[in-house]
Amino acid sequence: MLSRMLVTMSARGPDSAGVAMYGAGDDDKVKLTLRVADGTSVDNLRSELLAAVTSAFDISVRSNHVVVVRFAPDAAMVIQW
Repeated sequence: MLSRMLVTMSARGPDSAGVAMYGAGDDDKVKLTLRVADGTSVDNLRSELLAAVTSAFDISVRSNHVVVVRFAPDAAMVIQW
């Protein structure tokens, strides 16, 4: 099934030809991955997010992405930002 899915996705271009595997997760938390726009510093995005979102959350930097883990009811604050 995965092989057929990748063949289909590869026709959509290089940015769409990938696979992400996730575990069972945590019902109380939401993980949001934010990609940094070209020409923007990942540290700037991280700093802006920390200043804009006042409640507690976990944040980590992965190359040109910021990964935010929030309690599910509070995730809307990050999405709105």
